[in-house]
Amino acid sequence: MFLLTDQSIFFPNLDQLPITSNSHPLNLLKMAMKTYKRFPLLVSLFILLVSGVQAQSPANLSATIPYDEDAGTSGNQQSWADLTIIAQGFNNARRQEEAQLGLGNGAIADLVLPSQTVWDNMSIDEKFLFLINNERSSREGIDYGNGAVKGWTFIGVDAALDQVAQDYADFLLANNAIGGNANGTAESRIDDDPSIGGTGCTNILGTIPDCCHQHIPRVENRVYSTWNGITTDTIVATYYVPRMVYKMTYNGSSGSREFILLQDDDLTAHSFDPWGLIDDYGYPGEEGYLGIGIASGGPWQGSDHADILIIDLIDPVSQSEACNYQCTTCTPCTTTLNVTTSPIPDQIHQATVLVESSKTVDNSGLVWFISGDQIILHPNFSVQQGGSFIAEIGDCVWTGTP
Repeated sequence: MFLLTDQSIFFPNLDQLPITSNSHPLNLLKMAMKTYKRFPLLVSLFILLVSGVQAQSPANLSATIPYDEDAGTSGNQQSWADLTIIAQGFNNARRQEEAQLGLGNGAIADLVLPSQTVWDNMSIDEKFLFLINNERSSREGIDYGNGAVKGWTFIGVDAALDQVAQDYADFLLANNAIGGNANGTAESRIDDDPSIGGTGCTNILGTIPDCCHQHIPRVENRVYSTWNGITTDTIVATYYVPRMVYKMTYNGSSGSREFILLQDDDLTAHSFDPWGLIDDYGYPGEEGYLGIGIASGGPWQGSDHADILIIDLIDPVSQSEACNYQCTTCTPCTTTLNVTTSPIPDQIHQATVLVESSKTVDNSGLVWFISGDQIILHPNFSVQQGGSFIAEIGDCVWTGTP
């Protein structure tokens, strides 16, 4: 039995070090960066390993794609009647994007929506996260001309950022205001919140000491839906969430699409780096927190009714910075966890007191144990040649991975 009770990285055998054995060097670099303050030499070795690796965000469209549920019928069919029809509309847009950008038919994976019962039981935040993350993951591996898209998904919705977005939506409605700077900039509104900002935030790109987020080029998206002849304080349109995600991805501004699909690099060449998200928090392939605010009512800007949508985005810093994120769409951390599945699933396995296992990390595995007190590796626990395993004593990290 191996008992871990202080912060460290643990690999069972030197010949299983990921520097020579793992086929996903960027994921491993990310893990090393999380412990940079404790293991700077290990991090430098990873940096040497992965130099020159590049990936991009999906390209912008050459023309917007109006919503159409039935590509085989003349005109645009826009009933938004049910989830099956809505999925058809999204998938038709994906086929048109493929044609526009020369990707090949079927390159972008189809959208498959959950059952109506599951959908109806999801919160608005969960619906937005589901659809946006599907747009991001469905393009994984596609090369738009400057490197393959990684398909990173957002971790989830952060409570503090959610409130920042809601407060600004409410402000715009109450003050008959429009735009991103009506009550300070989006960057300043985020920086001013003590849970996700900090005294060191300076509204510039990159990682800043004493700031709980890394600034990125797209931090806020705003969508306004207006109506006349309607007076209500609730959202007017049926299936509001898919309508908004479709508009931002396929039928809105290029900035909206960039916001939805931003990965680890930009859409055109820039002379500085980093530009997009830095995958250094939580589980590999998940990065970024959303905040979603909606204000409904009127009159507003000459219309009887408006639904004002604000979506904010932050790139969290490494958990070594000890920032207090609160993910409202993630599964809470359990007290104790015995991992009994073999091979051990590729994800973070974490608990506040104890994580233990006697199972195997397979030869392509990427497994991470985190516990606030103890990690126990029982005698039959093993890591196969080529697999990667990290054990760390520390606070739980939020993850959208089940």
